Amino acid sequence: MHDAIRVLAVVATALTVATTAAHAQASPVAGGVAACGLGTAIPDCANPPLVRSRLFDGIELTAAQQAAVDSITLRYRALNAALQRENLPVDAHNAQFDALRARQIADKRKVMTAAQRPRFDANADSLRMRDEQLREEARRRAAEREKQGGRTAQP
Repeated sequence: MHDAIRVLAVVATALTVATTAAHAQASPVAGGVAACGLGTAIPDCANPPLVRSRLFDGIELTAAQQAAVDSITLRYRALNAALQRENLPVDAHNAQFDALRARQIADKRKVMTAAQRPRFDANADSLRMRDEQLREEARRRAAEREKQGGRTAQP
């Protein structure tokens, strides 16, 4: 049964990644590339399994925890897709995406045991810091392109 759940999770993840990638190519965010979400400038965001593995790095999940985390992931993936369809300016999109991501992390944190929470919190903090660094790099590149007469969108 445990192996069947893993196989289903892998198949569902593969289908979701393929669907997300196709949707991202068809629906760029207004005003430029979003810093995270479907039209992403952050490579990890385009790869949900990679983000998930980093969020749960060093944490052994039970089958029930994994099922709960997968359910939360799917619910927020749908909310992120709806946000993407709103075609908001980049800054507004990023603010709403960050709020959704914070709620998602909080929901996933509730699934953790007291012993798992310190590691989970450290992993979540690391992901947030990495996102900020990548957004800042994207802003710098956009500013450089603007100086060179390129596009003016701020990531």
